[in-house]
Amino acid sequence: MNGIIKAIALTAAICSFSACLFGCEKKEESSNVVITEDEMPYGATITQLKASEDNGIKIGIDYDNRFISEDEARLVSNYVAALNSKDAELMAQVYYPPYFESIVNASGEADGTAYLQSRFAAIEERTGGTTDMEYVTIESVEDDKEMAEEYSNLEIGLKEIAGEDITSKIRSKKVVGIDIIYSLNGENSISLANTLGQYSYLFIYDIDGQLYIL
Repeated sequence: MNGIIKAIALTAAICSFSACLFGCEKKEESSNVVITEDEMPYGATITQLKASEDNGIKIGIDYDNRFISEDEARLVSNYVAALNSKDAELMAQVYYPPYFESIVNASGEADGTAYLQSRFAAIEERTGGTTDMEYVTIESVEDDKEMAEEYSNLEIGLKEIAGEDITSKIRSKKVVGIDIIYSLNGENSISLANTLGQYSYLFIYDIDGQLYIL
């Protein structure tokens, strides 16, 4: 999963679409090609949810609403907000509960708060200073066929963690690539994907009617 390659592919797709429009305009003999919004790639349309006490959004987020629902966008926003504030209570609501408990236990940390503090410290080690996450963008939705093996492995683990086969409870699933804009030592707006060299990827599952990050 290479964020740079996907960005180049998206740019090429948009440029090709633009070239077609201008070409059809200039050459009467060319066939008119109509591309509907549904046929355009991810990112061709953008919806924005701004941070506000009124709407419950703690960190603003951009996403393409043809591929991502508002509820899914809110989930991702809450995930980043929980990570940024080291809020274990909020993160426990975002994650599938048995899964979050398992990763905290596997980390060797005392509890969820200590786990998030440790994880955020690792991020600040990469960014090089005091980091404040300010905005998030969902940059991609991965192809389900390409992710089949990852889904299978994750669901095998979920079966063990939950102590039951939850396959019949899974109503939808997807993998999204996200970028987070952050300030460093109170200054600038920097892309975390550029700093890390790749997007961060999250699994979004609807399990028995409830959305979770995995």
